[in-house]
Amino acid sequence: MRSLLEIVSAVGVSILLSILALKSIRWTGADLKDFKQRNRVDVLSIAALFNLMFIAGVGLLLHFWEHAPLHALGFRLHSKDLAFVLLVNVISAGVAVLFLRALHRADKVDFQWNPGTFSGWRGILSSSLGFLVLFIAALQEEVLFRGYFTFVLRPYGFWFCLIISTLTFTFWHFLTNKVSLLQTVDWVLGGFMLFLIYWWTGSVWMAALIHFGRNMINVVLFNISGQNALFKFDHPILPAQKSIFTAIYTLLIICLTASVYGA
Repeated sequence: MRSLLEIVSAVGVSILLSILALKSIRWTGADLKDFKQRNRVDVLSIAALFNLMFIAGVGLLLHFWEHAPLHALGFRLHSKDLAFVLLVNVISAGVAVLFLRALHRADKVDFQWNPGTFSGWRGILSSSLGFLVLFIAALQEEVLFRGYFTFVLRPYGFWFCLIISTLTFTFWHFLTNKVSLLQTVDWVLGGFMLFLIYWWTGSVWMAALIHFGRNMINVVLFNISGQNALFKFDHPILPAQKSIFTAIYTLLIICLTASVYGA
């Protein structure tokens, strides 16, 4: 019963802060479900503030319910872990580029280099702020859905933790994103992969950095936000094509993590 209260309280806080963030963003005249508007400085600043508030909120809940500090969730990153994260993200980016080239050769999509992505100091500052917020958002999600949930639910076993963490992670994205069947599958695969990473490594930082790498691939290579991308496409990547890559990427990351940290 207590574990249920701990989870419900965390989900309740996350929903409350999400609603407040959405209202604050709408007050600026922006629509968070429009990816292009997410890169506005005011929207990014509001998003960063509420994500940091949520991390602090999880820390307070952890102290209230478990009398444990936030670092009990696994805020550690050894040199081996950092090297692994860098290797995984580089390999993943390489696989993404190869996937795009395969689509291009099959005449499924046409794209070209986008030289204006990081031109000028304003563009660089705007992109840097966007990437920083992208990392903070990934960290916030890992603190809750992998760190806090696993800390509370571990006594119930691996599968229970996996199911609750993944489903809640997926449904939580419904609040701030346009929902479709294939997009939901992508979130489920992402939640499944990130849970395994955290379960095997015990490191919030590792899960957050790989999560951040996943988001960067979507933004910088697949251009899902319409900005800050290295390539310009003749038309957006189809959801089915994106889901195929997500499945390949998920399997690759799981195999790499299992080979180093053990299943």
